[in-house]
Amino acid sequence: MIGYVLSLIAILFTFDLISGEREHGTLRLTLANSVPRHTVLIGKFLGALVSISVPFTLAILINLVFLSGAFLAFVRVEV
Repeated sequence: MIGYVLSLIAILFTFDLISGEREHGTLRLTLANSVPRHTVLIGKFLGALVSISVPFTLAILINLVFLSGAFLAFVRVEV
């Protein structure tokens, strides 16, 4: 389930990275500044990766904190 949601979020964040810049004309301006294409693509990839990884990691950590708190509360009741 989480894999499907994360995949949809990744598509939502990244569907317009290159094509949107091409439509707006900013891709031509970026590549005119002697920036190699692979550098632009790697930058776009890393930006998308960070923008997806950080919220996902925070969500996992928050869930682990809540689950560990619930587990500790359950253990205290049983003892």
